[in-house]
Amino acid sequence: MPQRGPLFPLVSWGYMGVMGRPALPLGTCGSIRVYRTPTGHKARTLVRDFDGVTRAVERNGRSKAAAVAALKLAIRDRAAATGDDIRGDTRVHVLAEAWYESLSNLSPTTMEAYRYRLDQQVLPGLGQLRVRELSVGTLDSHLRAVATKHGAAAAKMT
Repeated sequence: MPQRGPLFPLVSWGYMGVMGRPALPLGTCGSIRVYRTPTGHKARTLVRDFDGVTRAVERNGRSKAAAVAALKLAIRDRAAATGDDIRGDTRVHVLAEAWYESLSNLSPTTMEAYRYRLDQQVLPGLGQLRVRELSVGTLDSHLRAVATKHGAAAAKMT
């Protein structure tokens, strides 16, 4: 039964008493709004950056279409300017190689063990998937296959 607030008698309160709209997915924008200005038009939207923060982005143009086009270009360039090469459409083998290349100050034996795990267990089963396609179910299925083929101890190390 919904709680009754003092001003809203039949409102069902969500988490901490506040109900809100779901957050934009990372790297996306909301609807584009266009406003007339003394010099033309201003297009404005909210963009959720890859750091999870939602920010307002706006661009001006002489016409409505020019303002919207400038805004879309700015949003595209904003996503490319993050400097992060790993995105949702990146293949797992690229992610794995980037991770392996980032390792430093490890013994040669550890590096060989990591390379073996990548080449024999991770990349054959997951290498061609995209990062956005990885799910708990996909990874669980992969780990079960590794345990069946290489043993439970190998699956724990993968």
